[in-house]
Amino acid sequence: MKIFDPIPNVILLGETNVGKSSLFNKIICDKVSLVGDVEDLTRDIIVRSVRNFNLVDLPGIHRIEEADSFLDKLPSIDGFLVVIDNKGWNDTSRKFLKYAMSKEKNVFIVSNKADLGEGSSNRKGIEVHYVSAIKNTGVNDLLDKVSAWFEDSEQDKVPSWGFIGRSNVGKSTLLNKLIGKDRFLAQDEIGTTQEVNEITVSGKNRTFKMLDTPGYRRNNNLSDLEKGSQYRLLKEIAYGSDNFVVLIDITQGINRADLLLMDKIWSRGKGLVVGIGMWDKMDDLVVLSNAKKQIKKRFYGVNCVAVSGVTGFGINNLFNVMNEIESKMKTKIKTSALNKWFVSIKNTDLVSVSGIKYIVQVGTKPPTFSLFSSRTIETTRLRFLEHRMIDYFDFYGVHLNLIVKHKNDSQQDRKREMKVDKQRGVRRIKK
Repeated sequence: MKIFDPIPNVILLGETNVGKSSLFNKIICDKVSLVGDVEDLTRDIIVRSVRNFNLVDLPGIHRIEEADSFLDKLPSIDGFLVVIDNKGWNDTSRKFLKYAMSKEKNVFIVSNKADLGEGSSNRKGIEVHYVSAIKNTGVNDLLDKVSAWFEDSEQDKVPSWGFIGRSNVGKSTLLNKLIGKDRFLAQDEIGTTQEVNEITVSGKNRTFKMLDTPGYRRNNNLSDLEKGSQYRLLKEIAYGSDNFVVLIDITQGINRADLLLMDKIWSRGKGLVVGIGMWDKMDDLVVLSNAKKQIKKRFYGVNCVAVSGVTGFGINNLFNVMNEIESKMKTKIKTSALNKWFVSIKNTDLVSVSGIKYIVQVGTKPPTFSLFSSRTIETTRLRFLEHRMIDYFDFYGVHLNLIVKHKNDSQQDRKREMKVDKQRGVRRIKK
């Protein structure tokens, strides 16, 4: 069961040996990342919470192309601190900045080692912060600025819904029906939509941002243009919308690609509604029933809505379900209510939840819960508990995030670190 972190992630990005790990340790006030004059001491992603965000230290990257392989492991990317040293810019550092800006997230330039003298750092109008991780100068000011990125960020945010599916399943037609005008190009031709197009509309006393996306294709024989459209689609799933409607063509049945798209969204903890499209061309209710059963068996409790972009069938129902999903993604359950329910389930199914002491909700979008346990809990038991929580608290349509915390965690982490240190010949400095 994948872990989703509801807290924003800010990435320390830069070439090797510019002091990222020293800065990381200084910001989190702990010696977690290995520090030294040897390159590539950091070899895995390290994440620590700071105020209202997570700070992420990446392994040493020699080529910017390597960054995606690490960042794909994170549930979200919400900002970048591009670190350079006092010597200024070179070709590699310029590529790192260009990469960060391409993600269209918050970006600061951090000129480290300012104790050695300020170099030339101004670049493309991005705000520059001069710091010294060694002398702890400028670090608190930088921390204040980064924290400000995420203050009250959710209050005025318009919820975004991406409409995705295989090519030619009627996404653009459905969107045009939803907004009441021919805003998106709709043709009976594969690959009509090549870009991610958005529009903000009001419906059911709510405001939505809706995005039309290129059709999903797994064919290896794609042109450069088609490969570009697939990249934009996958980027939208990974870093874009908070919620998605996956539209399928019921006349063609449920395709493996349909399930793959659903899984990409479900596994990232994003809101998911399955639109069973082309319903105006079907007259067999058994087909609809079987399709819903197949989808809900794989994605427990997910909402399936029969719709037609041609006739408008199911449009109101789809709006209602979208509202419900947004509300459930932000739901907070009191600790007392959680554990009152948990005591009742413990009395009836002790085998499946044995070892768990109590539960606390620690985040939303998706609803995230910490399970404090005396031992490791198997994935099958976590899935059982998730399903029972969905049933009791009416979380249908939302993939809950359950994080197990047990007393042996810190001991096991310490043993792994000591083993890695011994293999590398690195000696940690005790605090």
